Amino acid sequence: MYKVGSFYELGYKANVFKTYLVKDRKELNNALWRLANIDSKKLLYFAKDFLKLEDYSTAYLTEEQKLMLSMLYYTFWDKEPEESYVKSFERLRKNNLSIYREIFEIIDYKLSTLNTITKTIDLDYVSPLEVHARYTVDQVLASFGLHIEKKKVPFREGVKYIEEKKTDIFFITLNKSEKDYLESTMYDDYAINDHLFHWQTQSRTSIESPTGQRYINHRKTGNIILLFVRENKRENTKTSPYYFLGKANYVEHQGSKPINIIWKLEEKIPQFIMRETHMKAVVE
Repeated sequence: MYKVGSFYELGYKANVFKTYLVKDRKELNNALWRLANIDSKKLLYFAKDFLKLEDYSTAYLTEEQKLMLSMLYYTFWDKEPEESYVKSFERLRKNNLSIYREIFEIIDYKLSTLNTITKTIDLDYVSPLEVHARYTVDQVLASFGLHIEKKKVPFREGVKYIEEKKTDIFFITLNKSEKDYLESTMYDDYAINDHLFHWQTQSRTSIESPTGQRYINHRKTGNIILLFVRENKRENTKTSPYYFLGKANYVEHQGSKPINIIWKLEEKIPQFIMRETHMKAVVE
């Protein structure tokens, strides 16, 4: 439904509801779609608890909750706030009462129907992410403290190295369309089985490069590799979120420019993700 509008908007247009109280429809056009795609109960419970507060103070939030607030903000908005996260949520409630009400209905529905089994992840730093939940790129970058209140970091390619956290993030799209991707980024990525994943670096990455060496020696250096995967770039004209597969460890590699690497996931890929992404294993 959220590819064409909200429930209250459609009801208003059909004369089911007498009013539709929304001033920032264009700004919040994709917000409910992204909210409806959240399947992390941790993030949904936080969103419900925070948004129902009379005073949107951040003074008593834990470090993890502050990261989730950033994730929640970048679920609703595409750019950094004009003033602050708190002011933005205050305006949402004041100027968009119909959307504000629908937010809680979506959250309650999701919490009552979700059967996805997610797992917390043990990292060397605080992280609100749950393995096997789905996230947008903006939510992921916010969870690492890259998208913050003062600035949204630019991001275009499918890999991101966070030096201060010694963490590489790979955003993997399995079905790549030539109209969406350059030839140099049409990587050969696929599941070998429910633990092993074949991944191809960018075409310019050589085995001798610092990046190539960081990938294949990550266990020696204490670097972390995290994989996020989706089937297609778009879903019903909207940008698709990624399933978080968790930590991966180097097994072997071949070639250079690009390097073909086989990663072993610490958590088995669930069958529902294999089905949802049509991630058919090439070796049984």
